[in-house]
Amino acid sequence: TMPLDSYPDRIAANGIIPEDDNDVGDVAMGMTLTFKNNTNTSSKKTSSASNNANSIPGDKSIASGVCGYLAESSEITTYASRGGRITVAAPAHCPTSATIVRKSGGRGNGASSETTLSGGSRGIPPDNSSNVATVEFPLPTSTSEIEESGGMKMPNSMGFIYEAEAVRRLVVAGRISFPQWTPEESIGCIQIIEEMLRQIKA
Repeated sequence: TMPLDSYPDRIAANGIIPEDDNDVGDVAMGMTLTFKNNTNTSSKKTSSASNNANSIPGDKSIASGVCGYLAESSEITTYASRGGRITVAAPAHCPTSATIVRKSGGRGNGASSETTLSGGSRGIPPDNSSNVATVEFPLPTSTSEIEESGGMKMPNSMGFIYEAEAVRRLVVAGRISFPQWTPEESIGCIQIIEEMLRQIKA
């Protein structure tokens, strides 16, 4: 919901969920969400979403995806728009890079060369530069304390250091929530998951 700044007005999901809730190895699901553009509907979030038959298709965005443990997918996330696309490299749940492609007009005219940049969103090139840029987020270096306690077990888990440092800055500043990830965003994501599970189990 964060990239579209709204809660989906329609949720459709299907998949496989084992009867044993502890058997996550057999979970697989696909979902499609539609969003009404330029409308922040966080105050209207409900556990089920309805489709507005009178809406204009051009006023909407769509998100679709597949996740699960039955097989290892490419784990790549792509955001596409009329102006270009952003591809978050695998593994998309803990990436270290993303590629921004500006569309230069005409079908298929997106890239001519590639520029590697650093610094998060500030790495997006200006209009007079290459149509393609790669933004990199290097993983922190492990510490002796981390290694002595058993080290990291999952891919790219060193990235949690960024999260821990963000929490430290938040506490020092006397704040209780992140502006980048609000409690409303968390609740909205949980509501979407609950609605998908409801549909799959129905």
